[in-house]
Amino acid sequence: MRRRSLLAILWFAGFLAAGDCWAADGPSVKPQPRGVRPSRAAQALLVADAPARTVEMVIDYGDGVQVRFTALAWREKMTVLDAVTAASAHPHGVKCVWRGAGSNAFVTQIGDVKNEGGGEKSRNWLFSVNDKESEVGIGASTLAAGDVVLWRFGTPDNINN
Repeated sequence: MRRRSLLAILWFAGFLAAGDCWAADGPSVKPQPRGVRPSRAAQALLVADAPARTVEMVIDYGDGVQVRFTALAWREKMTVLDAVTAASAHPHGVKCVWRGAGSNAFVTQIGDVKNEGGGEKSRNWLFSVNDKESEVGIGASTLAAGDVVLWRFGTPDNINN
């Protein structure tokens, strides 16, 4: 039993030392000679260390209730509008309504909560990406893998009103 464990550890160490096991965008497995495959444990390790290819979206209703989408599938050139669309289409999704298209799109309602419109005390849906308030619309705000989109219902001056 000990010998088999030691051989497995030595094989895995040799596998890692073979070089080129880690690519710039995450782990990759080099082609192995016929009949030699990494163990399931080694494959699981490589997959577990892969960078997240998802984005997270949090909806904060401003009344103590939040809805979290922790793993929306990310893709190249993804926008906040794409994340909103994915959250709306999710089996446990939240209905999102927006007006306009592309870079002119803006959210008018999330769940059963609608924007209140203009006015000093009117509350509306506002978003930030990685805790930075956006200066562009949802169709123009692009996302990177691992980004977190936060929607909050409130006023620009005091988001928790």
